[in-house]
Amino acid sequence: MCIGVILLFLSWYLSYPISIDSPYDFVYNHISYLYWIGLAILFVSFFIVAMKTENNSLRWAMAVGTVLLMFSQAYFYYMIPGSDANQFRGLTEYFISTGDLSLKPYHSYYQWPLFFVLNKIVISIAGLDLRYCEFILYGTIGSLITSFI
Repeated sequence: MCIGVILLFLSWYLSYPISIDSPYDFVYNHISYLYWIGLAILFVSFFIVAMKTENNSLRWAMAVGTVLLMFSQAYFYYMIPGSDANQFRGLTEYFISTGDLSLKPYHSYYQWPLFFVLNKIVISIAGLDLRYCEFILYGTIGSLITSFI
C-alpha cells in the first residue's frame, strides 16, 4: 500500500499542474504513467485490507479511501474540472505585476479580490514563483477545508 501512495505522490509531483495545449489535446496525455500504476495498487490494497480485517473502523476507512481514489484526479490535478483555471492564473499574474483590481469586462473575477491579494502577500513574503505559491495555497486551503468538514 505504501508503494501505491508513493507512486501517486510521485506522479503528482511529476505532472502538477496539468494544462492542455489545444482544444484537441487530452488531459490524460499529461498525467504521469506512475499515477495509473499507483492507483491500481491502492485499489487492490484497499480491497484486500477491507476483506481481511475484522475491524469495522478500518473497513470504513478503506471504503472512504476507495471513494477518494475514484475522484483523485480532481484532488491532485486541480486544473481538470474547470475551463477557467488558466484564465484565473493569468489574472493573478496580471494583478501581481500591475496591482490593478479594476473591473473590466474580462476581469470578472476581481469582484472577489481576496484570493488575488492573498497570492500577492504570499509571493511577497515567501519570494517564490506564482506556481509554487499556488501549489502551497491549494494544499493548505484544501487541508483546512477537509479538516473542518
